[in-house]
Amino acid sequence: MFNRYLNPLAVMVVLNSGMIAVLVLRIWYLYRHSKRARALVLFCFCSCILAEAVLLKFTFSDLQAKSINTPGLLITEMGCMAPTPVKTWRMYVPPMVLHTILYLFTAYRGLKLRSVAAESAPLMERLMRDGGLLYLVVLLSVGFSAVGSAMTGVPSVNIPAVYSNFMLAITSVCVSRIMLGVRSLAADLLSDPSLMLNNNELSRIPWHKGANAGEFVVDAQDQMEQQACVGVSISTEVTMLEL
Repeated sequence: MFNRYLNPLAVMVVLNSGMIAVLVLRIWYLYRHSKRARALVLFCFCSCILAEAVLLKFTFSDLQAKSINTPGLLITEMGCMAPTPVKTWRMYVPPMVLHTILYLFTAYRGLKLRSVAAESAPLMERLMRDGGLLYLVVLLSVGFSAVGSAMTGVPSVNIPAVYSNFMLAITSVCVSRIMLGVRSLAADLLSDPSLMLNNNELSRIPWHKGANAGEFVVDAQDQMEQQACVGVSISTEVTMLEL
């Protein structure tokens, strides 16, 4: 019985912790200036993992084997049959709390940077939009899993909610979308000269856009010729002064 129920629930906890770690890493880089914010986020993440592990232990302690007598059916290889614990929904509370905290950190940082630095506004808007979408989807998926796991009297809802890994699949898709979205936005921002260098610095370098997004080609030969001309003019002026 232990092996039968440990594998899916333990795998769910481990994989969910890995996906949340990606979001924690994003918050970690958003708050590079604040050690307190980093420490708080890291503390919340570790507390969530510890709480899930403790609740997982309590969930297995609530399991009770039930003997099922089925006339004409001999159960030998399926193992013992046990209903899902009623309090399985407790395992979904820590991830929901942690997702709420991470979104609040993201929203606060995004609103603050958008009002201070105009250059970072597109990135902050993307982070807030994707973060809000992720939080909404996680809220719905965790709600379905929590409510469905408590409905032990309705197997058609209870079994998919607990053992279908619905929450993991939805969260994984959303986290992947956030990562790819930020990467594509970074490529678009790098193709904008105003976000790389100012006009005075750009005027010193002969460059043009490349064939790919975010690619720049610097005409090094022209730059070397300009430097050579400047060197010749300087040496001529020095010679005239010596004469």
